[in-house]
Amino acid sequence: KEAQKEDSEIWTIVENLNKQVEFCLDDYICLVEFAYNNSWHASIKCAPFEMLYGRKCRAPICWDQVRERVIEGPEMIEVTNAKVAVAKEKLKEARTRQKSYADKHRRALEFQT
Repeated sequence: KEAQKEDSEIWTIVENLNKQVEFCLDDYICLVEFAYNNSWHASIKCAPFEMLYGRKCRAPICWDQVRERVIEGPEMIEVTNAKVAVAKEKLKEARTRQKSYADKHRRALEFQT
């Protein structure tokens, strides 16, 4: 009975922690997304934001460094399509590199029946 009581208490604590984590996650999910989009990714060799927009993201710390806008309308679509093509090419290179590495270390498996 003592062990069951301890297990019950532990599970109560775990449930309470889970509720707190869910509550906190809602508050910080936008910060997690911001961090992901502005972190360097090995496959594309830059941050996703930088790949898409051609510049580093202006965080609130550097909002005073505003430059003049130069791309509008159809030009923006062309530039974005070009950047997507570059990203796809870099991902293809990364996939090929990873496949090559996996193929070098692959070995045949034999099973006894």
